[in-house]
Amino acid sequence: MKGAATRQEAVLHARPRAAQALETFQRDPRVTKDIERLIELALQDYRLRYRGYKRMRAFATNTWLFYDGNPRTHRIQGTPERVDVYCLFCRELLVHPAVWQVDYTHRLQLHTTVCALKSLAGLIIPGAPGTYRLPAEVT
Repeated sequence: MKGAATRQEAVLHARPRAAQALETFQRDPRVTKDIERLIELALQDYRLRYRGYKRMRAFATNTWLFYDGNPRTHRIQGTPERVDVYCLFCRELLVHPAVWQVDYTHRLQLHTTVCALKSLAGLIIPGAPGTYRLPAEVT
């Protein structure tokens, strides 16, 4: 348990840096080494926040995730008929339809970096695994 407390302390200490990095990133959207480290902490915070979630569909290794539209799917296997891409943090649909074999990291970096920094800064509560939403413009 000591390790988890230490990791959570690292997350808490990073919150002010994340808020400052968010302001900087919104003015000048470049991903620096410091922002990369903050994104890793945001992913760690997500894993800690939802570590006991029984139906965890993502292990929070990336800032976005594939979803095949089936709420019973725990882990996509094989080549699904369709997939969509969602932001790990705000759980908003980002790519529809998506291609299973494509790495969307660079394409989605502007959105997912902002959400990761907001999450780490405590400005948003990241959506739980298994929650998905349409873009705000659509709803």
